[in-house]
Amino acid sequence: MTFDGREAGTADAPTPEPTGHDRPTSRIPVPLRIAVPGIAALVLAALLLPAMTGPAADPAGSQSPSATAAAAASSSPTRPAVAWPAPGPVLGRSGERLPLTHEVFGFLPYWLLDATVVDEIRYDQVSTIALFGIGIAKNGSLRTKLPGYRAYTGETAAALTERAHAAGVRVVPTFQLFDRGELPTMTAFLGDPAAQRAFIASALALMEGRDADGAVLDFEPLPDRLSASFALFAGAFAEAIHARDPGAHLTVALHQNASDAQVTTIAPMVDRVFVMAYDYHWRGSATAGAVAPLAGPGGDVTSTLARFVEAAGPAKTILGVPYFGYDWPVAFQGPGADVSTPIGDYGGSWSVGYGAAIEFLGAHGSVEPRWDPTTSSPWFTYRDAKNDTYRQVWYEDARSLAAKYDLAKEVGVAGVGIWALGMDAGRSELWDLLRDAFATKG
Repeated sequence: MTFDGREAGTADAPTPEPTGHDRPTSRIPVPLRIAVPGIAALVLAALLLPAMTGPAADPAGSQSPSATAAAAASSSPTRPAVAWPAPGPVLGRSGERLPLTHEVFGFLPYWLLDATVVDEIRYDQVSTIALFGIGIAKNGSLRTKLPGYRAYTGETAAALTERAHAAGVRVVPTFQLFDRGELPTMTAFLGDPAAQRAFIASALALMEGRDADGAVLDFEPLPDRLSASFALFAGAFAEAIHARDPGAHLTVALHQNASDAQVTTIAPMVDRVFVMAYDYHWRGSATAGAVAPLAGPGGDVTSTLARFVEAAGPAKTILGVPYFGYDWPVAFQGPGADVSTPIGDYGGSWSVGYGAAIEFLGAHGSVEPRWDPTTSSPWFTYRDAKNDTYRQVWYEDARSLAAKYDLAKEVGVAGVGIWALGMDAGRSELWDLLRDAFATKG
């Protein structure tokens, strides 16, 4: 969910924030979504997917995964609309109904997992907490020496799990495989059935020991050429998870730029698709702009969600929203300004959590927050005297997130997801928004 493939280090080593002049600071590493080419994998999927034994069941009661995958593989770009089932009630880990109108799926990365965050989470306002993240090696082994694994198996995660389970909330591990370049690790793993079997065995043993309620798979970047092999792997993992716990979920996180073919191939094999509907502008963008624009040129959350719902169905779709933004050096003060280059000469760019942005505004009364009506996003500009430049920050707040929550309810998807819990830095307003948007009334 957060790996910049062009940075040095590993996926489990977040990029440190730069130090220096007075600016919003963030507790998060740089989120990056690497766009992948739109090369269809449907022919291969048509050959392989029907051969799966016991693919992931659809908890919402849609047509069988094999039938759905086969239909997707044989359909044309102008295929007729599928009569997808509507999402059902929000069920907790033991099948009990939770006091929510929609699922609320919150990621909690290991670098934000501490006792303070455990106490700040409102467990009656989430349905699933996904602890992030445990790396997968090329041979299928878990990367046990990295901090993501250590955090998941640590005392703080155990305390969070106990609190969440007492409220009926699902707690799941996120298994990640982030790669770069020609994707040698991902390609090797998805081409090696023995490695996949080894991973599934290790993952299930870990989940059993932590009383997990399912899992998340996050492979980035996932190109279309690997969609069919990933779908087969995900289907086998889902089958194993359901054999252990029929009520458990396997969720796959997919980039907002994933092709229709990729979504159609993968969705039948899993229980939920988490749409990473953010990073439309990111740290490396040439212009400053909205991280998750509700509308606007160059891609937006509204059109992305429509695509995913058509390909995966509303009952499987989770709209992921960001609790973060970005801070860029800019050439002028207006909205959507060009980023100053070479960017290193102007202090660089970085990610900014919601809490950090609000804290900065509170400490700098002369900086005026503004609203972009096209994208439904807040932003502001401030002066960086040290690097002799203006800087522009686009972020998310209660108003912009409320618009996305309204969209999710209007479209009728299963729910919303958050990257990431803890980025509100102990503030209450985003929790209040979740309560107002999704708590059952009465």
